[in-house]
Amino acid sequence: VCRHLNMHGPLTTLKWLPFQVHPMVIHMYFDRKKTVRHMTEYTLAQRYGKKPMRFNPCAWVMGFIAPPIMQSLQAIPVYRDGNAVSTLKKGIQYLLKDESLIVFPDIAYIADQAHPSDIYSGFLMLGDMYSRRTGVPLSFVPLVIDDKNRTITAGIPVKVRDFRKEREQAAAVLQNAINRINTPSPVC
Repeated sequence: VCRHLNMHGPLTTLKWLPFQVHPMVIHMYFDRKKTVRHMTEYTLAQRYGKKPMRFNPCAWVMGFIAPPIMQSLQAIPVYRDGNAVSTLKKGIQYLLKDESLIVFPDIAYIADQAHPSDIYSGFLMLGDMYSRRTGVPLSFVPLVIDDKNRTITAGIPVKVRDFRKEREQAAAVLQNAINRINTPSPVC
């Protein structure tokens, strides 16, 4: 679990982590037309305070490169609507094969490291699903990027077995950890 930091988190963790992870990525980036629309109407317009243009070359280019990148990363599409279950099912498939996922749950994903962000907590349902299938709690490891020392540091893992009972506390601990409210220990 890591901060998004306006794409800094995903780019840095995918580059620096010494093992493969499957990133959980908003579903729009898996489809060319949805990527262009999202980039035009949100990323490039609202984020930078500009009026959406009918044709935006940057959005158009992203529409062609984002979906193949998501496929090559074996990324997991994140849906925040009725399709959220498919996100969890795909994630649990990788976890049951002993593969790692990485999630960037910031609600304010364009916030920088100086500004804490609340997080979405639905991904913690993976802990419940994993525990039911394996009998073992799933560990969610908070990661913090340290650009100065060029490291990624890991906090104390948070284990989740029962989503309904543990969701609030687990989310609060992870949120504090990725917002640097506690001190993590180096991993790589």
